[in-house]
Formats: sequence, C-alpha cells, structure tokens
Amino acid sequence: MKKVILVLVIVVLLFGSCLAQNYQVIHHFDNTNGDGAFPYGTLIESDSVLYGTTSSGGDNGKGTIFKIKPDGKGYQKIYSFQGGKLNSSQPCGSLLKIGSAFYGMTRNGGTIDSGTVFKINKDGSGFELLHSFTGACIDGRNPEASLINSGNTLYGITMFGGTKDSGTVFKINTDGSGYEVIHSFDQNKNEGIMPMYPLIISGSVLYGTTIWGGRAGELIYAGTIYKLNTDGSNFGNLHVYDFPDISPSGALVLSNSVLYGNTCCGGIPGTIFQLNPNGMDYTNLHEFSHFNKLGISPHSTLILSGDYLYGTTWRGGTNDSGLIFRVNINDTNYSVLYNFLGSNTDGSRPNFNDLFKYKSYLYGMTLKGGSKDQGIIFRYTDSVLADTCGFYSFDYTNFDNTSDLAFNGVATALDSNVRICQRLNNVSGSVFYKRPIPVACNFYTNFTFRFSEGYNDYEDGSPAGADGMAFIIQATDTKNIGTSGGGLGYWGISNSLAIEFDSYNNGLDFNENNGSHLAVMSNGKKPNTSKHNLKSQLAYTTDIPILKADSTVYHCRIEYVYNQNRMKIWLDTTGEFVQPVLEVDSLDLASLINLINMNKAYIGFTSSTGTSVENTDLLSWSFCYNQVQPITGIEEPHADNSNDMIYPNPATDFIEISYPPLERGSGGVDIKIMNVYGQIQTTSLLRDTPAGGEKVRIDVSGLAPGMYFVKIGDRVGKFVKI
Repeated sequence: MKKVILVLVIVVLLFGSCLAQNYQVIHHFDNTNGDGAFPYGTLIESDSVLYGTTSSGGDNGKGTIFKIKPDGKGYQKIYSFQGGKLNSSQPCGSLLKIGSAFYGMTRNGGTIDSGTVFKINKDGSGFELLHSFTGACIDGRNPEASLINSGNTLYGITMFGGTKDSGTVFKINTDGSGYEVIHSFDQNKNEGIMPMYPLIISGSVLYGTTIWGGRAGELIYAGTIYKLNTDGSNFGNLHVYDFPDISPSGALVLSNSVLYGNTCCGGIPGTIFQLNPNGMDYTNLHEFSHFNKLGISPHSTLILSGDYLYGTTWRGGTNDSGLIFRVNINDTNYSVLYNFLGSNTDGSRPNFNDLFKYKSYLYGMTLKGGSKDQGIIFRYTDSVLADTCGFYSFDYTNFDNTSDLAFNGVATALDSNVRICQRLNNVSGSVFYKRPIPVACNFYTNFTFRFSEGYNDYEDGSPAGADGMAFIIQATDTKNIGTSGGGLGYWGISNSLAIEFDSYNNGLDFNENNGSHLAVMSNGKKPNTSKHNLKSQLAYTTDIPILKADSTVYHCRIEYVYNQNRMKIWLDTTGEFVQPVLEVDSLDLASLINLINMNKAYIGFTSSTGTSVENTDLLSWSFCYNQVQPITGIEEPHADNSNDMIYPNPATDFIEISYPPLERGSGGVDIKIMNVYGQIQTTSLLRDTPAGGEKVRIDVSGLAPGMYFVKIGDRVGKFVKI
C-alpha cells in the first residue's frame, strides 16, 4: 500500500510542476510610495479592471484600495485608509460593487476602533463612513468578512459583539440607514460562535459558518454551518462539527441545490465537503492529510467551475508555502495545480485570499512572499477552464438541428438560422430552449442576430424597421408568447425577465424617447410589460450601436454572476466584447421570479412587428452553465475550555493565570496565547509547583484588541483584550 501511495504522490507532484508554466506573478506588493502591503480578500472586476485591498501600507499604514489591469499593468493605489473615529483601518474581506460605488468593511477604525462599514466611489473619491461598530450587547464589532447584498440591503457578520460577545449577523441599507443586528450568536443555545467568513444568500435565506462553538459547554474549536432568514427569523444549525473534522473555512458555495465548502483543522487537517441546504447528506469529497506535500488547511472560499472545485491551502506543498488545487465533484479526483515557492520571486501563504475567475484565468493573491515578503498578485490558467460548461449548456453555431427548440407564433427555422419574427404586420414570434436551465448560478450566453428588410411607417427619426427583439428568462412554459407591436413579443409573459433590443420609438405611450435602446424589464411574478415605467424598468441605455434593419450582424453577450447578483450585457458589431454596455446590480433572479425547482427557467427570444415591419433572425446561440458561484498551521485547543483560570477578563495590560499543582520534577508546562487564527502570540513556562497551584502574571499590553485563547497543557481558556 505504501508503494501505491508513493506513486500517486509522485504523479500528483509531477503533474503540478508541469502546470507551473500556466502560472504568472503579475504584481509584487512592496509599499513603495505607500502603494500597499499584505493583500487581504478577493479581487473583483469592473469594466475590465481588477480591484482589491491591502490590509496594511498606504499613506497612513492603515491599508489601501488598488486597481490593476488583468495583464498586471497599470497598478494604481486609488485610496489610503486614514484610521481614526471618522475613517476606517485595515480593510477585510472583499469589495462589493453596486452601481458606480464600492462597499466594504474594515476590522478597525470608526468611533471606538472596532471596525466600520464604508462606501467609496470607483475612482477613490467620496469616501463615506456608513456605520461604526460599537460592540457590547447592542452591536457587533471587528468584522472579518465581505458584505453581500440583496437589492438595497447589505448583509454581513462580525466576529465579536452582540449579546454574548460571540459575533453577530447584521443588515444595513446602502445609504447607511436601517442598521440592525438580526442575530447574536450564543453558545449556550448550542449555536456556533465567531462567524468569520462571508454569508451567501438564496432568495430570503442567508447561509453562513462559524469557526468555533456548536455545543454548549463542550469543544469551543469546532464550528457550525447555519442558516436564517433575512429578517433574522428561523435561525438553525445545518451541521455541527466535532473532532476529527472541525472549523469550516471560507464562504459556502451554493450551486444546483448543493452547498460546498472547506474545513481547515482538526485531526484531519482540512476537508472539502458538500451537503444539502436542509442539512442532510453531509459528505466529504476530499480529506487532506498530514502528508503536507498535498496541502494542509484550506482557508479560502472555493470556486465551482463546471464540474471542478478550485481552491488554495494555507500550508503544505513542496515548499510548505501553500498551493492551488482542483477537485472533481463527480469522481472526487484531487489534483495539485501549483506549489507556491515562498521566495522573493513568488508568493506564500494565500491565507484568506480567495481565487477569482475572470475570462480564462484564475486570479488570486498571497499574504506573504514576493520581492519584499509583502504579498503578490498572480494568475493561473487551467486547461479545463476553457471548457467548464455543465450538463445544461449548448452551442448552436448554426441551427441545422432545432429539435431542442420550441417555436411559437410566426417563429420558424429558416436556412440554418432561426427567424423569430417575419416581415408581416402585427405579428409576434418566440423560440425557447425546451429544457429548463439553471439560472440560480453563474451563466453566460452569447448570440448573434440581425434585422433585415425594414420598413418604418412613422417618421420618428428611427432607422427603417420595427419593433425589435428580446432575450427572455421565464419560468412558466415554452409555449409562451406575448403581444405584437411595441410589446416585442414578451408583453404579457408572467414570471419573466426580458432584455430588449428595441429598434423602434414607441413614444410617450411606452415612455420611450429613442428607437435604438437596450433595457432590462421585469414585473416579477406578474405579467411583464415593455412600458418603461420605474417599476418594470430595471436598467436602460441608449449607448449601443444603432439598431438598423439593413442586415447588420449584432453580437451580444449576457453574463450573470449569481453570488454577486450582477448581470452584464455586451453589444457590438465585432464580437470583441471590450466593455459592457449595461450592468445591472442587485439582480437576484431567485427572488425576482418563481423558478422551476427553485433554480431553473426557460430561456429564449421573442420578437414582434406592428404596422412597421422587419425580419428578425437569430444566427447563432450558445449558453454556458458554468456553476461558478455563485484558504496558518493551527494548533487546535481542546479539553475543558475553562475561563475561570484567567483574571481579569476583559484585560488591559496583564492577565493572571491559575493552574492546578504540578508534580515536582515535571519540568513545567508551556502557556501559549493564541489569536483567533490559532497563531501563537506569546509562550511562557509555568514552572514546577509542589502544592497549592501557581499564578503566573503575563504582560498582554502589546496585544491588539480582540479575543485570545490561552492553552496550558490540556486546558483552554479565552479572554478579551481591550
């Protein structure tokens, strides 16, 4: 058996080394001119530029926000945090883009230096402090994770604060109003404590994890998976951890009604797991081992792309600096893709820096390593990333075979194309893919279309032709078809969202003032309408190529990022897709419409004419359901978790620790003080004591405010430094 294991290890390691050519460091952090150091969180993309944060460095040493092009060029610090009561310090988690602004949190800064929620423009201007955490029983304090949003409401967690100083879940409006703690964690109720990683949302349900707690009076280093409603009701544990598998790490990933995640610690030094959202069928897909060449302790959120989960480990690999891995969710095959070198030319310790997929690359950051040992930005491409489309995906380069399509109205197959609407008066057509497609996940769709033989009977300044077409997501029936004329063939289809490519100006009756515009329209579960009123119009732009009925071919790409509730739309005549023409934030399809089996809908196209006419042809269409949603050697405390051995608690400058008598000649026992990540801060020796026990006084004045754990032999206690 040992020989078999050795051969497997050699194959995996050689495979990882062969893939090193796909890896590139694109930036070294060195805080030159205050540009930032020690990156924290995940990169995000906006307008083909990557944005991120550093936890340190900058003009004031409090951290930065930066931007960089995907090829590594154009690095620029756009904001330096200032600290203090009116600003923020040490950004944590990742930025959240809503509209033209970024939202985020910091673990320090604000009124009592216990962390903040902030808002800032994309160019670094307009910093606004939305909330200062104050701790105690009325508020949380010291957040560590990213924000998420649903509509104009932000949701987040704090590690501490609340009624038991064990962490909170909160919500706040994007304008800073309506702050409310919707749950305070309480271990006495068998809840977990210390939530550390971001929430995810599905409809009106929030899912999250805690790194400690779960059983009252028992193991504090265990953790839970929990869920609750967005109003704070119906809180419950989905899974409570116990040795040897403990402490979930990274945010959960929800795809196709399955939750995926990591654990980092315990007798098993990390796992990759899946479970149902009801808490049933918890299964480990992969268990890390103490043979650290294959990685130890994943601490980052996984990425699910096609049938593969990607992630990083904090330790292990050939250089014990961490690695990038891949796991197949079907056969659980585990592969090491890249081993970080931990040198001045490469990164080390991708602690809480999640991977980010953009186009054909995985981007990420490491906390350490690089030219000044202050972290790097890297990118990696995997051969399977080029083909990550799942079971429901399809690709019509032409329409020679239309057996999977449903045609309605005047829609028909014609000359290897699909003619959605014909050059006739007052008609409409629709075509839908027959199988319902998962849309409560990440997906993108590309298609090309043209209008031809246009005639316009109304002198409105629009090009000849009418009325246009729409891409439809609807969860009712493949036979759906709407009204003709300005209804674009989708007016009246309930439980739907339409992206309209309108080539005719219907004037005041439809609240239109332009004959070439793109709009995102939905009336939720009710019948949709193409009238551009404030309720049904989710987004609108005229900044598109003029829609002409002269056989010009238009290229469109629609991309939906489920875990960010964001839709992007590209439209051009070249297919280069340089920049989106429209972005829609706070778009949660799962709550907007009643999806089939909670995650599926029918997708397709509609088109219509009135007294003005044109042919509407679909030339190609592809859909990719890629499922993308949407990693500190830790010494595990265990045993009785007593806190009465520590005084005072909370502490300011010192603590006194009591311990039962030691047997003479035993040599004493180490006293270790660890932070919440399990990293040792100080070590002292409790010497031999013949009787009566001993109290030892330890200086903690140099520790940063927060929670710490004290381990003496097999006893563990915790205290708060203020």
